[in-house]
Amino acid sequence: MISDGASGYKLELYFNDQQQMGGPNSIGIPNTQKPAYNPVQTTPDVSGFKDYLTRGYSTLQNLAANVVLKIETGKDDAAITYLSSPMPASNNKSDPYTQILTSTLPFLLLLIFIPPVYNTVFLQVKEKESRIKESMRMMGMLDSAYWLSWYVYYSCVSTMMVFLAWLVLLINVIPNSNPFLVLVFFLFYAQAVFGEIIFLTALFENSKYSGLVGTLMYFGLNLLGIPVQQPTTSPALKIALSFIPQVAMAQTCGVFGNLEGSGVGLHFDNSTELISNYTFLRGLIMLAVSGLFFALLGFYLDRVLPRTYGERLPVFFCFSKKFCCCCCRNAQNDDVFEEQLDATDRER
Repeated sequence: MISDGASGYKLELYFNDQQQMGGPNSIGIPNTQKPAYNPVQTTPDVSGFKDYLTRGYSTLQNLAANVVLKIETGKDDAAITYLSSPMPASNNKSDPYTQILTSTLPFLLLLIFIPPVYNTVFLQVKEKESRIKESMRMMGMLDSAYWLSWYVYYSCVSTMMVFLAWLVLLINVIPNSNPFLVLVFFLFYAQAVFGEIIFLTALFENSKYSGLVGTLMYFGLNLLGIPVQQPTTSPALKIALSFIPQVAMAQTCGVFGNLEGSGVGLHFDNSTELISNYTFLRGLIMLAVSGLFFALLGFYLDRVLPRTYGERLPVFFCFSKKFCCCCCRNAQNDDVFEEQLDATDRER
């Protein structure tokens, strides 16, 4: 408590209020010195009001007010009895779909991609186990052509699933949001899952349990998002864990759900608005980055992990001079081959 003469008193209370686990993920009474975690929230924060009353802050504030009163009046029996009442609020819109979109939608998106994850991982490992992939390599097929064929197959299946799920949401579920942005969000997550499939495929050689174990790993990665479920979690931690597509998808659903539930809706102009230390645009970027990250990691592990058939490369093969020269030579060979085809066509 600091006295500054004629201006009165300045009071600062540093209240250590932690409800869960402590640290950056703790939930305490709202810190009014920080920006609102959810600026589009329209319903009053009743739980925050109760925390002010029941967790000691109001008692300390009243105690400080009584001390100031005794000093100013010079009477030891001077006292203030505080009365608390919530501030009046205007009419607001409370939409129960907010809870559904922020909690249930991520779980449903996780579930609908289990069949393609199981099927694609199993079939890719089956090809590896039966040496079909190695045989096609021996016949001159490039790895790029192999993975492109799987990408086209998966994209056809996932796009159809995403489109059907999107059509369901259009039936009075997301009337306030831009449907195109919601569709883009679903498509980005679908492509990120394909990157995870490449990663999971590289971990198995036996197809018997690859689909089941791969699906369990896909589902289990979602649990890594538990530390960032609270709105008080730092943006840096949320971005770090968003390298996992499931976590990025859940965080983006939280932003989308809060915008839709508040009646504002998701649009291009508020796609960068910070809600619970996350933005919709950041979620799309992290989905693209996480998909690319897992795909590159899968390609790398496919070359360096021990396996029964095929050539195993050194751990640091991608930094070797031989690897760089081979890439340049393959590009030159492709150019020469195209020139020969053009010359043949002209002769004909």
